[in-house]
Amino acid sequence: MSKSGKRTSWQERVISVATEQTREESLGLWGRLSDEEPPFNYRLEHLKAVVRIAEGLALKLGADLQIVRAAAWLHDLAKEGIAELVENGHGVEGAEEARKILERTDFPKEKIDAVCQAIAEHVGLYRDHPVEPLEAAILWDADKLAKLGAISLVHFLCLSPSLGQGTTESLLAEGRRWLRLQAKMVESMNTPLGKELGWERYEVVRGFYEQLERELKGG
Repeated sequence: MSKSGKRTSWQERVISVATEQTREESLGLWGRLSDEEPPFNYRLEHLKAVVRIAEGLALKLGADLQIVRAAAWLHDLAKEGIAELVENGHGVEGAEEARKILERTDFPKEKIDAVCQAIAEHVGLYRDHPVEPLEAAILWDADKLAKLGAISLVHFLCLSPSLGQGTTESLLAEGRRWLRLQAKMVESMNTPLGKELGWERYEVVRGFYEQLERELKGG
């Protein structure tokens, strides 16, 4: 609730929360001081990519755009570090934090449960069963699609210095390892459209690393 008595705009609030939180995380990752700017804010760039993808999927598949947009902005609220682990519980914890945030805004009360469900279900790089309902399925697909394709290469290369990837050879080795995981991610997509886009993006990444390997061999 704002000082004027009006309920806070949920869209303004979720973007503000995401921006503040990701900046703090990024400063820690790069070892920078609070009055500095991080060289690259991976988490914020990832969130923005997920929002764009999720909105596109929602419009094409007939999902609730408010639910999808809110879940996309807030899905990594409780995530610590870069690794993706199902057992770390950041989906459930993030859902609880998202509920507290949305309840203090003008977001439709009847849709908050759906946002929280989507956030709770999005964890993990691959699954052995589909995610439901549609809004949760879209968030899962969008989160993984943001880790594929040209945008994932930009994110990885910009982030790599903070993770100790200091040579072209080490980047290639890590990229090859990640490529194997990406194939499993695409196979786990919930929606046919997500899977179609996933394979398109996978081929972009595969082609990049194959070309990089040829060039490192002098080809």
